[in-house]
Amino acid sequence: MPRLVHFEIPAQDPEGLAGFYRSTLGWSATPFAPLGEYMIIRANNSHEINGGIAHSSTLPSGKGLNIFEVEDIEAVADIAIGNGGKLVQPMHIVPTVGWRAYLADPQGNTFGIITHSA
Repeated sequence: MPRLVHFEIPAQDPEGLAGFYRSTLGWSATPFAPLGEYMIIRANNSHEINGGIAHSSTLPSGKGLNIFEVEDIEAVADIAIGNGGKLVQPMHIVPTVGWRAYLADPQGNTFGIITHSA
């Protein structure tokens, strides 16, 4: 079965937005010059998907939605809001899966966080 192996987040300021994700989710981010204004994202866990933050002008139109598993959904939501993010949809139960919330980063990209302990 196919599986998600990479994600890309559009940004007007890729390096600045990488700082938000470093602080909120603990990711590492390094510039990747061959793609211009692009930051390679590593989740610091061999079991997680890695991706990138690209300048908005280099990505096709449309935005993707990524959902990230976290241990403490309320704590991560609070950190995101403290780092300039916004709560889009409060924490809610996903039957047989767990708790999920949707947030937006400081540049308006929506993402989800989930904990699998329903």
